Amino acid sequence: MTVAKAAALVQTRADKIFTSNVRRYRVLAGMMQYELATRLNTYREYVSDIEHGKYSSTIKQVQKIAEAFGVPPWAMLDPTYKYNPQKESPSYDATEAFSKNIRNLRWTLGLSQKELASRMNTHRAYIADLERGRNSNTLRVLQRLADAFHINPHILLRPFHPTG
Repeated sequence: MTVAKAAALVQTRADKIFTSNVRRYRVLAGMMQYELATRLNTYREYVSDIEHGKYSSTIKQVQKIAEAFGVPPWAMLDPTYKYNPQKESPSYDATEAFSKNIRNLRWTLGLSQKELASRMNTHRAYIADLERGRNSNTLRVLQRLADAFHINPHILLRPFHPTG
């Protein structure tokens, strides 16, 4: 089995939606891989690797790519989003929204950090670090959280709006 095939086997739903949307938005925008790479200040091979799911991207990478397409970061993980590039990229920090949404969802569901950690088969301290934004989180982590909360992954990247 090749490395690419092995990587494809471990891709989460969030990874698959992201890689599919990167290619879909690039094609809809009429861009070649090298043109997107130029916007991202990187190499064409990096864009190809993303489109082929060779690794799980971080939330910061998702935000940077979303900005290149002129869409909100959560749209990169929503398979139903209708591509409509804006002249200005959305102005919110997806990593901060991710951290705040974790805490807000946990509180809303009445879960302790320990209970959420148990659902994710991890340690309570890891949940505390997620809520404080101390980690550079990948889409695999985002998917594990979405599964623990029983929600679609893109919800965790939406702009944070406090409830109540």
